[in-house]
Amino acid sequence: MIPILPNGLTGSFRWKTERSYYNFGAEGNAAEWWKQSRCGGYENRHGRSCPDAFLTLICFNILSTRFTPMKTPIFDSTYFDKLFSHFEPGLRQFIADHGKVKTFMAGEIIMQTGQHLKASALVLEGRVKLYRESDDGGEFFMYYLEPGNACALSMICAIKQETSQVTARAVEDTVLLMIPIIFMDDMMKQYKTWYYFVLETYRARFEELLTVIDDVAFRAMDERLFFYLQKQYRQLKTNKLVLSHLDIAKDLNSSREVISRLLKKMEQRGDVKLHRKFIEWLKT
Repeated sequence: MIPILPNGLTGSFRWKTERSYYNFGAEGNAAEWWKQSRCGGYENRHGRSCPDAFLTLICFNILSTRFTPMKTPIFDSTYFDKLFSHFEPGLRQFIADHGKVKTFMAGEIIMQTGQHLKASALVLEGRVKLYRESDDGGEFFMYYLEPGNACALSMICAIKQETSQVTARAVEDTVLLMIPIIFMDDMMKQYKTWYYFVLETYRARFEELLTVIDDVAFRAMDERLFFYLQKQYRQLKTNKLVLSHLDIAKDLNSSREVISRLLKKMEQRGDVKLHRKFIEWLKT
């Protein structure tokens, strides 16, 4: 069904998100508008909302209409010096020639369980959370990916042409460098720095999973919460941890009520100070 704007509305429309507006005007691709209309509501220039874009009728033929596309991000070679300084010159040039930069907004799903992967991802900016999903919608937190990290699971699944067994979501606005899997074998053979980078990625992610297993098997929830917040402090390099009690509960496979009670005890001990929108880490 071709979507139509309700109540005879016409004119310029924009995609509304939590952080910004993406304007759609006289240039661009209608298919992209249709794709993104499934992700969020639209409102016109007069502020009138169109929350269900693909269930309403549109007053013009969207298939022949063009909109202003979002700019395609361009890879900045300075990322090599900041994040991948150990990559040899030939590898840097190869990645710059064949890699593609993709951006994801905070909360956007990057990889879903059961998805076939066509590329391996390097994190350039932002933060990515990887977790397992249960049949009833529950989450089991695995680890975070920071700038300079690569997703070992995406490498394995992509090379073996298997579907993903985990879900990856952008915790904050994130920039990824996607390297098509058709180049993986040649990169491993031709570039030693890539070969060692892949091995180190496997080792680091394996150690992260061992830590998760140790936490679940051998530590009480109050210990797990302490080490979880300490790790967030070290990774984010700030004592102001913008984490909700519910987010922490999901990561630790607990309930919000339990986490709130334990955080209150930690505050009484002087480990943290609780604020309305963030947790202040007081330990050094």
